[in-house]
Amino acid sequence: MTLHGLIEHIKYFFVAKSRHGIHSPFVYEFIEKVILIKGTEAKSETYEIINYQNNPAKLQLRPKQLSLLKKMISRYEYKKILHLPADTDSDPLMADILLVDAEPKVWIRLFNMHLPTLSREGCIVLTNIHQTKRHTGKWNRLRNHPQVKLSLDLFSLGILFFRPEFKEKQHFVLRF
Repeated sequence: MTLHGLIEHIKYFFVAKSRHGIHSPFVYEFIEKVILIKGTEAKSETYEIINYQNNPAKLQLRPKQLSLLKKMISRYEYKKILHLPADTDSDPLMADILLVDAEPKVWIRLFNMHLPTLSREGCIVLTNIHQTKRHTGKWNRLRNHPQVKLSLDLFSLGILFFRPEFKEKQHFVLRF
């Protein structure tokens, strides 16, 4: 862990909230039914992970992160997960979840390129959002994008939602 990552982790420790004190029904339910619930991971037959451009890069998620992703798939009935391990110039594909596992220098480009093809109920999941200053800076820029309605900071993952039913922009730092 870099010095920046360590400082961010200390800040996260003091700021992160559990379900207590969360007033957003969606976020409270996310904590209850996705983060805290045990044994509700989606079976691999119910969804498809597409490695963009058949890039052989494997998911670089820790078991806890992968478990969360599978629980999100199960809870929100996502079918198509597009894994973006690198920058690309190809046409974007339709997806329910964009899993961006690339370097932060391409996050904004990938975000802008793939956002139009994301399903209405879909989300973007970014890895290692506090690893370096660049990671944290790009995460903050993306979560402040006008189309982002809800952002969840789980320290090792950032999740961006665009659901039209969210009337006001909200940001939460959640214990994970």
